[in-house]
Amino acid sequence: MRNFVLGIIGVFLITSVALLISSKTNASDKISKSTDSEIIVDEKGHSKDWNSTWIIIHDPNNETGKLKLIVEKNLWNLIQVGQRYRASYEKKGRAEYVNNPKTPYRLMQITYPGNPDDVPLR
Repeated sequence: MRNFVLGIIGVFLITSVALLISSKTNASDKISKSTDSEIIVDEKGHSKDWNSTWIIIHDPNNETGKLKLIVEKNLWNLIQVGQRYRASYEKKGRAEYVNNPKTPYRLMQITYPGNPDDVPLR
C-alpha cells in the first residue's frame, strides 16, 4: 500500500513538473507587435455575414504600405473613409503568426487628430 501511494505521488510530481515546463515554453513563444501612429482610412469592408469588419489604412508619415485592421462592428460604423485619425493597433500570438505580413492587426483605439482631449471614438 505504501509503495502504491509513493507511486501516485511520484506520478503527480512528474506530471506537475512537465506541465510547468510546457506552460513556460508556450508563454515565451507568444509575442506582440503594436503601433501608435497617424493613419488615413482607404477602405472599409466586412464579411458577408457581418461577423468580421475591417478597415484598410495607410500611414502618411511612413511608407509601410496598406494594412488591414480588424475593427469592432460598432466602431466600424463611426469610421469614415478618407478621414485622418490617430490609432493604436496590434498583433498578438506566436511569432510565426505575428511576423506574417498577411496577418491583420487588431485596432485597439482610434481618435480624431484634432480632438483636444484625445477622447476615443468608442
